[in-house]
Amino acid sequence: GQPVDLRDVTLAGADYGLTGAAVIDALETGLRTTLDARLRAQNIRRFSDLAGREINGASTVSLSGMIVPLSGQFDLEVEGTADDIRLGVALADAVLAGRTALSLKAKRDETGTLLRDLRLQNDALDFTGEADLKTEAGTVEATFSLSDIGRVLPQYSGPVVVVGRAEQSGGDWRIDAATDGPYAVAFTARGLATGPDALLRFTADIPDINRFTPALDGPVRARGTLGQTPDGWRIQTDASGPLGATATLDGLVAPRIALNFDARATALDQLVPQVTGPVAAKGSLEQRGEAFFVTTTASGPYRSQVQVDGQIAPRVAVEFSLIADALD
Repeated sequence: GQPVDLRDVTLAGADYGLTGAAVIDALETGLRTTLDARLRAQNIRRFSDLAGREINGASTVSLSGMIVPLSGQFDLEVEGTADDIRLGVALADAVLAGRTALSLKAKRDETGTLLRDLRLQNDALDFTGEADLKTEAGTVEATFSLSDIGRVLPQYSGPVVVVGRAEQSGGDWRIDAATDGPYAVAFTARGLATGPDALLRFTADIPDINRFTPALDGPVRARGTLGQTPDGWRIQTDASGPLGATATLDGLVAPRIALNFDARATALDQLVPQVTGPVAAKGSLEQRGEAFFVTTTASGPYRSQVQVDGQIAPRVAVEFSLIADALD
């Protein structure tokens, strides 16, 4: 008729240990359990089967609060550290090197699940978030910052900050996310992200492409939509850039690629001083199984005309023609 009171619990193994205490109430409470425990794992590789992938590293985590095993309810606080976590994903491994501090407050009851004060922090990254999840309704907010993109892309440098919010209504999720990167690069995505009527509006702004392509100078801007159709995900975008360039793209990107494109440039002499005059190209790129096929018609200086038709990947087998009036 009294709770089960477990004190000074110690579980020890070759490279792991668990210490703590717990009080387990009677069956009519759903075996409500109040606990305070600390888990030390010097080699988390032994948890790879549980994780479903090869993992490595070490971790120490403290867990306190309440759980009700028979109902699935809980109210817990988690704090700990992780050392040199490796997930077998190059980008993740690069930012999880060293010691990462983690903390979380999580609660689940009859109204839903609430995650508060979630934080992962180390020398490379700082991730904070919270979520309020209910049946077919919820909100998620998160901020991710990377101190230096050079940790994952050595050819560049500078911080990256991603701020996002997602709201669920009727089972579908609507997102609003913005990314600020090195060299004042900025990306945004807003709209309905799931369901048969999904439609995202996106923007991309690069103030000076010279940071990425030394041969060119000037801004690059793109605006467009990505939406769900009966045939798959369809993208529509308009872009502009150096050399007086403009481009449009329209077509499927998943589950297969079937794109139409139209691109133009008016000032090739900035790139190739010996060549003056506009260039225009339009055509299509289509995926058939594992192969990619292109059909393109282009025109350029010297009243030149180019046609290309055929397979470009995984092997090249194309037919082409080139006509120009005078190359002098």
